[in-house]
Amino acid sequence: MTAVRIGADPIEALVDEKVWITVDGLSPNEPVTIKASLEEDNKKFSSYGCFTSTERGRVDPGTQLSLQGTYTGVDSMGLLWSMDQEPCHEWHIRFQKRDVTTPVVVNIKVFKGHITWDNLFDPHLKPLAESQIYRRYMAKSVRREKVRHGNIRGVLFTPHGPGPFPGVIDMYGGGGGLFEHRAALLASRGFCVLALAFFLYEDLTTVYTDITADYFIEASKWFSGLPQVLSTGIGVIGLSKGGEYALEMTRHSSTVKAVVLVNAVSFYSDVPLKFSKGDIPCTEYSGSLKISDKDDEAMGQNLIEAEKQPEKESERCKSQIDLHEEAVLMF
Repeated sequence: MTAVRIGADPIEALVDEKVWITVDGLSPNEPVTIKASLEEDNKKFSSYGCFTSTERGRVDPGTQLSLQGTYTGVDSMGLLWSMDQEPCHEWHIRFQKRDVTTPVVVNIKVFKGHITWDNLFDPHLKPLAESQIYRRYMAKSVRREKVRHGNIRGVLFTPHGPGPFPGVIDMYGGGGGLFEHRAALLASRGFCVLALAFFLYEDLTTVYTDITADYFIEASKWFSGLPQVLSTGIGVIGLSKGGEYALEMTRHSSTVKAVVLVNAVSFYSDVPLKFSKGDIPCTEYSGSLKISDKDDEAMGQNLIEAEKQPEKESERCKSQIDLHEEAVLMF
């Protein structure tokens, strides 16, 4: 009997590249389960699909149905995008790649028969074959440099080559810290990217009310002046709270030519934004309406404050962010 073997093409690639996983050496019409798993920062995730091999003893998720599993149907990438946290975790978790200089190692195993999620983690299960693939956020040719320039804190990613490159400032949300994976991937695709921290990182403020608009203006001015960045203007990506600050850059920096907001609003929420030219007010929450979601298993019983619509136009727009006329807003 031919040994069961797992194929992957390519074995190592960027996370936005398609990979083809195949299994050969099976008996004709043999029921099998393919499991994919990874562990990052002590967090474990897995996926699986149940297949029946062809007359030639092959399984190809790109052309064959997953009959049951974390996904169903024909999808060559189904085992990667459908991963869920393993049962060993009591609380809900999410995948976050902190060290972008190392690849995500995905373990692929093939088991005999069609296995359910409840039985997938039985330590007595013996795989017919196993292999690994490697998924990278940062291409090996990208240069990563920590930034401590004036008040600016972050990490700069520069593609390989002479440049200059299109420039992007990348910011995440109000949880603070620094996330590099999106910036690293953009740099792998030819952008020079500054992953910019603004809260709860190194010696930056730990208090929301101490964040200033001047910090973001300083960052955009410094970054747009780098020799490896195209002088025609930069773009900014902002997630959640970072989106509010991204819009502020367009208001005070003529070098910002494009903005991408991810789950953000067009006004300042929670707290005012300090600015040397005069503080920018925020939308104040009245708490007049409370919505209780008793069916949210992930977060438990939640209370969400909803704001009354102000009657006066001046009150309604006092915290809204005016965009620079040359900026392109993309949602």
